[in-house]
Amino acid sequence: MLRRWALPVLLAACLPGQEVVLAAPLATRIGVDQAGPCILRATIIVPDGAAPDLGAAAWVADRHGRWWQRQLDAPLRSGANAIAISLDAEAALQAQGHLATWNASSAAEVRRAGLVFWSARPGGSVRIDGLRAEPAAPPPKRRPRLIVTEVGLPTVETAKRWEVRAIPEPWPADPWDPDAFALRLLSDGPDSARLATTGFHDQPMRAWDRGDREEVQPWGQAAFAVRTRATAPGTWTLRLEASWKDGGSAAAGLPAVQARGPAGDRIVRVDAGDPRFLSADGRLAWPIGPNLHSVWDLRGAERTGARLTPNRGTLSYRAWFDRLAAAGADACEIWLCSWNLALEWRGDWYPWRGVGWMSEERAWQLDRVLDLAESRGIRVNLVVSNHGQASQRVDAEWDNHPANRANGGWLDDAADWFSDGRALAAQERARRHLIARYGDSPAVLGWKLWSEVNLTELGHLAGRNEDPERRERARERMVSWHREAAARWAALDPWRHPTTTHWAGNYRSPDRRVAALPGLGYLCIDAYHGPDGPPLWTWLNRSTADPQRPADDGLAGLGKPVLVTEYGGNWDAAPEPQLEVALAIGGWVGLVSGHAGAPMLWWHEWLDQGGRFGQYRALARFLAGEDLRDPARRCILIGANAGQGRLWARAWAGPGRMLGYLLDQEWGRSGGDGTTIADARIVVGESVQPGAMRVSWWDADAGSVLADAAIAHAGGRLSVTAPAFRRHLAFKLWRE
Repeated sequence: MLRRWALPVLLAACLPGQEVVLAAPLATRIGVDQAGPCILRATIIVPDGAAPDLGAAAWVADRHGRWWQRQLDAPLRSGANAIAISLDAEAALQAQGHLATWNASSAAEVRRAGLVFWSARPGGSVRIDGLRAEPAAPPPKRRPRLIVTEVGLPTVETAKRWEVRAIPEPWPADPWDPDAFALRLLSDGPDSARLATTGFHDQPMRAWDRGDREEVQPWGQAAFAVRTRATAPGTWTLRLEASWKDGGSAAAGLPAVQARGPAGDRIVRVDAGDPRFLSADGRLAWPIGPNLHSVWDLRGAERTGARLTPNRGTLSYRAWFDRLAAAGADACEIWLCSWNLALEWRGDWYPWRGVGWMSEERAWQLDRVLDLAESRGIRVNLVVSNHGQASQRVDAEWDNHPANRANGGWLDDAADWFSDGRALAAQERARRHLIARYGDSPAVLGWKLWSEVNLTELGHLAGRNEDPERRERARERMVSWHREAAARWAALDPWRHPTTTHWAGNYRSPDRRVAALPGLGYLCIDAYHGPDGPPLWTWLNRSTADPQRPADDGLAGLGKPVLVTEYGGNWDAAPEPQLEVALAIGGWVGLVSGHAGAPMLWWHEWLDQGGRFGQYRALARFLAGEDLRDPARRCILIGANAGQGRLWARAWAGPGRMLGYLLDQEWGRSGGDGTTIADARIVVGESVQPGAMRVSWWDADAGSVLADAAIAHAGGRLSVTAPAFRRHLAFKLWRE
């Protein structure tokens, strides 16, 4: 998985006093291992009669072959040419095949150094004596300063990003360490509004479409960037502050910014009035969309017959978001996993550099993905860690984790990732970057700390360990890890995105002690079901509160938003008719059951390649203008008569308004077209107050009104007749 940035060369091993045959007119490269900035020393002995244009340069390269070089001032002359070339952070090195900035952090990433020779005349040789790379001396200490290179626009729209970019001098050797260098932007706005946002290291990139994949390459001046958005119209004054590890500091006043537009930031948070739901700027946010965990899904191809989608990076997500937005969807889930958009992974795999150093390429791609999502009105449930990263049993990836001792790390057991001090410090460093770089984006629905955390190694110990004492210690650690992590996210995130975690299985799987933690704003679960267990609509309804089972262990009692972020048959999928039913009914059952959003189908390539987006459009149309929030609203059981036990019927009901759903259970179990149900009657209640009402019946597949009628209710039992339908039917009933 290596990438070479230099032009093709002939590699030659160099031993003391070795004769090096030149591959001219190709370049010839020789090198030695070297970690960090250095001084390259050697004696180059050029024989008489050598080519007069014989040129040479000293070079350095990082672990993935990204290359910088410094050319000798003149062609080599006959005889002995003694060289001592500084290749430290302050050297004037030229990038080759890219435009990544050479600075102290680039120098810290050096893994090889050496010489390269070229000539237009074929053949020849030189002798190299004493080639060695000596560590460079630390740079002289200078008074710190901050060079502001970009300050954004003088006039901005509220809730729109603006960015300040600055170059610190000295540049930190570890740009990802907030203790080595920290940048902060203080933004003071109208009515004492204040935002304090932190900076992050940013290497600009360019990308191009190869057809089979997206290539990403450093291209431009690295800097530290700070992002913010005006949350109210008016004048915002700005001040930039910087600090270095040795105690140095610098500050810069910036031109004021004029913001225009409505107040707000469009960021989703747990609703203050009804904490079972999410809202943004006071408006209900009820996410609708699939689980796009990664561009392609091997299990999906194996189980559903879908074709693997070519991973073309941000180009693939652009196409996904275009189709979702056109279908009325406004949400999805994306994983920061090793085969998708992880910012950290094992350093010998391109483009990662181990624990603590973010992949500049992946960080740039995640920027583009969230920008694309924002432009299309799509919010992303962003999964920080997938369970396989800390698992040795289920979807195990621990063998490739950079903290694994076998890969040069320091841990032997994946469970220690939740308790080891160095591991926790690495997680803090990563979350600081994620919040600084992406926290201002309204495209971030929330920070999902883990996918299926109960499938990690610690989750296994907490759930299946035969030693009771060790099992309880693991459970306590699971609780304390989530408490501490959620507290740190809350302390660092000025935009106050909610934080969550996720359990495999169903609504019974969450550890209630973890789920009840105040720092977890919402809860994510699976709703997979096997052929022998309760059907999907039962699992979904019970996930919150089934009105037929008031003493059940649904999650509604925790008073938090509940999202099903994986479902569709079981983990191994299901026959296509059952998958089609799951897709068709999931959002409707979630709606009347009080879920915080539509369940997210896992099998996204099957969904996409079959053009099965219609249910998102139907739900979006039905919900247009609706508001599900109100502490008095709840899921109720409604009577439905169309043959013994044939209809499953529930409604989300509150004062003066009801949203209902009828499901043909025979179709729900077998799929297909279903049979026509005529003259189904539903009983809304036995003691309904009199008054004028109206009912509208909706095609649950198309999201269109089938019938609309006024009701003059005299009081008492309220029963209405549904129009003929197949499969399922939705309705709205309200007092006029």
